[in-house]
Amino acid sequence: MPATQVFGWAGSQKLWVIVRFDDPVRVSHKRKLLTLQDAADYIMQLPEDAQHEVHWQTAIETLINAAETGGGWVMFARIAMLRALNADGRSQ
Repeated sequence: MPATQVFGWAGSQKLWVIVRFDDPVRVSHKRKLLTLQDAADYIMQLPEDAQHEVHWQTAIETLINAAETGGGWVMFARIAMLRALNADGRSQ
């Protein structure tokens, strides 16, 4: 299922914007992902074929769980984002 469809139904819209990572996810020297919404927006901007790669699908799943339940899932979502960025060679 494409990320565009997955992110469309997930949990309360407020949680996506409010829930912040404990430490920002650095994407480049100039850009940091601070919230679950920032991370979701970043993934949505990737080419569709990249969104279907296993590491990005894992990041999507953990972001959804973090938005729906909070708690430790926020940390797991951050880790999944970092792993996906490293797998793609996108982190700097």
